Amino acid sequence: MVVTIAQLRMDCGEVYDNLTNGTTAATGLLSKASSEIVLITSTTTGFDLPIRNLADAHICQQVLGGSAGASISLGSISIGRKGILEMRDRFIKSVSDTLALSGYSFKIANFMVEKVND
Repeated sequence: MVVTIAQLRMDCGEVYDNLTNGTTAATGLLSKASSEIVLITSTTTGFDLPIRNLADAHICQQVLGGSAGASISLGSISIGRKGILEMRDRFIKSVSDTLALSGYSFKIANFMVEKVND
């Protein structure tokens, strides 16, 4: 399976719709996530879920970076920054948990990674 922009849009919902430059930005963030997973695992094969979740986290972060207010208007609704931060953090936790099942450690602080079961 290959991660698609449609999947990222489905995962992030209205947050995705608030992403500046939409598909172009999402494509770049997906590529970034894929490259980061390759740094950890040396491959993308079999790691679609962590790539997808990391791209989702990058989308949330990008939207957060474009707003200085306590809440962000997403179309007809408004969501607090905390809600998007929590969403991003759930995606990051999923990346960490999924990689741990394959024997990899994913540390979000500074994106430090290490192989733990070799």
